[in-house]
Amino acid sequence: MQTQLLRLIAAGISVYCPHTAVDAAVGGLNDWLCDILIDGDKEIKRTVTEPISRPLSPSLQGQNVGYGRVFELSQTITLQTLLKRLSAGIGGQRYMMVALPPALKDLTKTQLITKIAVCAGSGADVLKNTDAQVLVTGEMAHHYALRHTQLGQIVVTVFHSNSERKFLEQRLKPQLEAQLKGANYDNARVLVSNADRDPFDIIDVRGLA
Repeated sequence: MQTQLLRLIAAGISVYCPHTAVDAAVGGLNDWLCDILIDGDKEIKRTVTEPISRPLSPSLQGQNVGYGRVFELSQTITLQTLLKRLSAGIGGQRYMMVALPPALKDLTKTQLITKIAVCAGSGADVLKNTDAQVLVTGEMAHHYALRHTQLGQIVVTVFHSNSERKFLEQRLKPQLEAQLKGANYDNARVLVSNADRDPFDIIDVRGLA
């Protein structure tokens, strides 16, 4: 990463990374994840799991600024439906990791869900005190996941960057294009990398030579 940054600087290209700000922003990464799971129900209210501790500007007062979101669905859904919504929303991801509480044992048992918490990226610290039935995040360390399952909660992880990547294409790109057009940069182009991908692949070792 450092080498890439030095090459960009040498080429006279400025770099701005809004990662953490986009995590906490109204309409940012975590609201995008909520939108996927809410499935178009605009009446559902979401609350911030970890609010911003510093004072906010007047324009942001009373808004959902902070890390993580928790919401309750107006109608229960099955865990299977939740997983299918999540898969489709983040780009048709086929594989995800699910940690189930001991009483649930496997996904063949129907589990009705109403309360969900989300945190893009690595959400263990942000979600540690939520009482949601299902915690959706990119990744979570072993002992955090064990704690939640012992509390009767379900943890769903989709790998760190997979919980974030489609946001760039679906939300951030059109937002930047609109901002640039409004600032009279009509010829500016906003590109989303075709090379960016999760660094991990899931393999079946039985197929190895």
